[in-house]
Amino acid sequence: MAEEEKKAKILEPENRIKKKIGEHVDVFALIPAEVVERAEKEVEKVKDSFSNDNKKDIQNLRKIFDEMKNDMLEGRTSFDFVSAKIAESVLDVKSRAGMCGYPLATEVATSLLKFCNKKGGTKERDIKIIDTHISALETIYRDGITGDGGHVGRSIISELKKI
Repeated sequence: MAEEEKKAKILEPENRIKKKIGEHVDVFALIPAEVVERAEKEVEKVKDSFSNDNKKDIQNLRKIFDEMKNDMLEGRTSFDFVSAKIAESVLDVKSRAGMCGYPLATEVATSLLKFCNKKGGTKERDIKIIDTHISALETIYRDGITGDGGHVGRSIISELKKI
């Protein structure tokens, strides 16, 4: 007799804030429009700076990785050490990307962070996965791929899923 497949159960967390203020209150109406407008202007002011910071961080990420990959292949350093250094650098990229209109970069950075938090597989495969993610981030910023990236974005995500 075939064992019944166990399916994941999705638990929706209770919305305590809505409970406290009432079901029919529009939370966004509680924030004055001028406050929202002022906040949006401030974000626009730092957007270019954040985007440039991310470009520099991705260049630094590439440099760190290129310096460490041979050490990893030759057993002089571990996956855990390399992935910790990579995660440290990519976390900043991830945190700024969405704010700057690069949600695709956020998705790629998140994927790379998840990979860095797992235990290593084969050295060659680990290197390929990290390298592919960094190349994707370089492409996104070099080509100014904003939003979900359209066809190019789907292609990037598809390639990442293959590895």
